Amino acid sequence: MSPKTPDEVGVTLPATQFDDALARGHLGPYGTWPYVERRVQVDRRVSGTRLFSGYMLRGHRLRGRRQGETRNVYVDRYRPGDLALAGAILVLNIFDAGFTLDYLGKGGTEANPIARFLMEQGTGWFVFSKAVVVALCVLFLMVHKTFHCVRPAMWALFGFYSSLLAYHLFLQLAASPAPGL
Repeated sequence: MSPKTPDEVGVTLPATQFDDALARGHLGPYGTWPYVERRVQVDRRVSGTRLFSGYMLRGHRLRGRRQGETRNVYVDRYRPGDLALAGAILVLNIFDAGFTLDYLGKGGTEANPIARFLMEQGTGWFVFSKAVVVALCVLFLMVHKTFHCVRPAMWALFGFYSSLLAYHLFLQLAASPAPGL
């Protein structure tokens, strides 16, 4: 088998431009004719990414692999601080649900119409729906944690739930009878 010319393999550069590009090294590994495959291993990209893989829980990428990749990249490992922040938001959410149910048991009313509808379906539905919705939102934010506005949004969510917890504590103190009366 004789070496193929650029015209035979579909390169559309005129001969002079092809020679110039080849001389400057702009054609990469395809600048030699015939191109010889030098990789020894089977290409890992032949099969698609599996839904459940060994890297799902023990990934390798904490940040972008290339220089300058610090924003808008997906990672498969998370720093302990990011996980602690996500966990704190989830715990504060459960405290919010518990304090809400306690306050409603003391005669309070729910201002959120969606939460009120879920409570009419039963307290289990309310707690389950609240936990699942917030967990899915936090999961979405964690997957996109290197994107521009996500970390500030996570801290804002933490601040929101912290202030909501403080409000619940205020309501608990206001709703409980004063000692000695």
